[in-house]
Amino acid sequence: MTTRGHAKRPRPQAKRRAAALGGQGAGGSARPAYQGVVTAYREARQQGDDSAWVRGDLARLVEIHYGQRKLQELAQDTGDDYGTVRNYRRVARRFPEGARRRALSFGHHEAVVSREEAEEWLARAERSGWSIRELRDAIRAGERHDPGPVPEGRFAVVYADPPWDFEDAKAHYDTQPTSEICDLGKQLEPHLPDDCWLFLWGLNQMMEAALQVLHAWGFRYVTTATWVKTKKDGMISESGRGRPLRNNTEQLLIGARGAPPCNSNEFTTAILAPRGQHSQKPDVAYGIIETISAGPYLELYARRRWNDQWTVWGNQTPGGEVGRPPRRPRPTRNPSPAPAPPPPA
Repeated sequence: MTTRGHAKRPRPQAKRRAAALGGQGAGGSARPAYQGVVTAYREARQQGDDSAWVRGDLARLVEIHYGQRKLQELAQDTGDDYGTVRNYRRVARRFPEGARRRALSFGHHEAVVSREEAEEWLARAERSGWSIRELRDAIRAGERHDPGPVPEGRFAVVYADPPWDFEDAKAHYDTQPTSEICDLGKQLEPHLPDDCWLFLWGLNQMMEAALQVLHAWGFRYVTTATWVKTKKDGMISESGRGRPLRNNTEQLLIGARGAPPCNSNEFTTAILAPRGQHSQKPDVAYGIIETISAGPYLELYARRRWNDQWTVWGNQTPGGEVGRPPRRPRPTRNPSPAPAPPPPA
């Protein structure tokens, strides 16, 4: 009896072609002909999600022998979305042939790819016969709790990264309808002084919803800072998903109530910072906020406590966790190419 969510095996000819190209696997020393990889990838793609492992191994071959930049060309030559190719490669790299559980699908492995305890979750899924959805639900149940009411106090700064309700996010966390996010303003109101700031993360495809939330929480719109995602070498990231343009930016909307003090205007509206894990925002945002305002600070939908100056609310916040001391961010004037990250303080 197979586990629910188990993927069909790829057609033998696709597997044979991929194996021949890979020599001794994705790490084989022989460099495969790029056009042969494209042909094998196209054959596998005809099977849809059933061939995810084959496509992942082929993308990994391209990365090893031709470099990561070649993945974008592979996407163009095969008709797959670049983000999809990168995701297949990421899962195949995290779980090489010997680490894959044959009773579980590619989707099971994808659900735990960014988790340190991935092997433990896969073992539980196999023992329990979990579907992909049941595995994700179990992970969420294990890390989330009822956040309760907004903590007591009055806060000069509110910082929030809501779980916007769009399809791609549902594989990673519980999303929330815009109406429910707006309703949080009723809880928030008693904790806001007459003069205060709001820093609200919004997605390019959800900007109308972000503005709706900003106004529902009692703020007027002031400006927007754009996070331009960079690679480790400081250059602009070419990855991202979406149509007609791929998203490699996110927006930090800034709102105000009354006339809150602004202690600095040294920063531009471009935040150049490397991407982290899915939906993780750049640490440099904390430094920007703390430079603009002296607080006190409240973070909504938090996943951690940045430092002991911050009050946090959210169902993913471990009790008492404190982040690294904020690093003073470098003002950015020219978004391309991105400057190297500032040295540690």
